Amino acid sequence: MQIGIGKSHAKIILIGDHSVVYGFPAICLPLKAVPCVITIKPQVSGQPDWLTTSFFTGPVATAPRSLHGPLALWRDLTDRLAITVPLAITIDSQVPTARGMGSSAATAIALTRAFYDYANIPLSDASLQRWAAVSEDIIHGTPSGIDAATTASAVPLWFVKNAPIVPLTDPLRGVLVIADSGKQGETGPAVAAVRQLRQTQPQATNTALTELGDIAEQGRRVIHTGDLETLGSLLNQNQSLLQQLTVSDPALDHLIAVARQAGALGAKLTGGGRGGCMIALCPDLATAGRVNKALQDAHASATWIDPLDTEENNHD
Repeated sequence: MQIGIGKSHAKIILIGDHSVVYGFPAICLPLKAVPCVITIKPQVSGQPDWLTTSFFTGPVATAPRSLHGPLALWRDLTDRLAITVPLAITIDSQVPTARGMGSSAATAIALTRAFYDYANIPLSDASLQRWAAVSEDIIHGTPSGIDAATTASAVPLWFVKNAPIVPLTDPLRGVLVIADSGKQGETGPAVAAVRQLRQTQPQATNTALTELGDIAEQGRRVIHTGDLETLGSLLNQNQSLLQQLTVSDPALDHLIAVARQAGALGAKLTGGGRGGCMIALCPDLATAGRVNKALQDAHASATWIDPLDTEENNHD
């Protein structure tokens, strides 16, 4: 039987949350430990296009509006690749929604790769990103492209608004623990709060944003030198500034404190904040295991452990 398989993964912002909106750099990491896999097969003769996900299974014609972006991408890919038979598509994604981990982008990347695999046609990176934008534009309006780029990447990325995305190929050591606070992130209100602070407290707010940009620059240098302890310290400084910008919340602050007490080199929120996820940088798997257990004991709703050795992961 003809079959197509497409894979992607979650992403997080290591450094640069919120300041990236104002033109400062961000470092984004692919999270291989949180995968998305999409499988395409021909549908049973006489049956309509069929979709299977964790929250919907049935004919595509009856799919909920929340799937409008991926379904538009499905239609466009079918037309472009001249696929005329009905299809059965299964989306198996472990990327949680509304947590700043690139769920919709991961789906778009995996879906595009699955279609090209099904059609046995080569797919360039540029084409992959253009196709992913079909779904992302519908879901997010005018996305930066950072999610689609990182969910497709095997290595960390250096991102500056309106500038080319730069792969960071230096080996990134250590282990990352990611914990979900159990509350959906509130990116829109958080971004609006920072915008308001720039109006009411311009000097302090702009200084904080500039410092976040400086931390990203320092982070790039310490990744190059492999200095994990300094990188952890930078994450802690990053979190203090995000608290100053009012985008953290008590649940995130608590999990971050727990991670640090359990041995993390540094910890911070990731993404829009006011809910969503936090990350903790650990020197090794043993420490990561202790931090992970501490976060679970502190009632994180989900946790993941992701070794960051990009030399090991470059083959993906």
